[in-house]
Amino acid sequence: ASAAAAAAGGAKRAVAKITTTSDGGITGSASFTANGKDVEVALELQNAPPGLHAWHIHDGTSCGREKQADGGMGGPGTAAGPHWNPGKMNHGLPTAKAHHAGDFGNFTADSSGKASAKLTTDAFNLDGTGDLSAIGHAVIIHGGTDDGQGANGDAGARVGCGIIEKQ
Repeated sequence: ASAAAAAAGGAKRAVAKITTTSDGGITGSASFTANGKDVEVALELQNAPPGLHAWHIHDGTSCGREKQADGGMGGPGTAAGPHWNPGKMNHGLPTAKAHHAGDFGNFTADSSGKASAKLTTDAFNLDGTGDLSAIGHAVIIHGGTDDGQGANGDAGARVGCGIIEKQ
């Protein structure tokens, strides 16, 4: 069933309004539509730096800067924390058997800065309660690509962020 059909049937929906964390000017949204046990995710961006970028759900509930142990402030988007990992899985690309619930892989922004990506997952829900609900977590757009390795895919700076909110 399509996202439109699911929405017509009273499906749960959420959106993260993506804004820039730096001077790049990224704007857009990540839309989430529950369809049975699956969640359809659709990303639409403008003003993204051209090229390949990673996107993930992160554990935090803020897009600001995190205070560091030395009293200084972290970089843009650091308050979003590490990757959201309710299943305690290893990091990986979404095609890997083991990966974090919010490991969405990579997308390409064209030369005008427009980008779109879609995926369907059963790794989380939009219930608003419980460990597997994505509601309230941050979607991070990274400046680099996710190589599927290590704890976070070495995806680089956080250039865009939005908090997932129920609609």
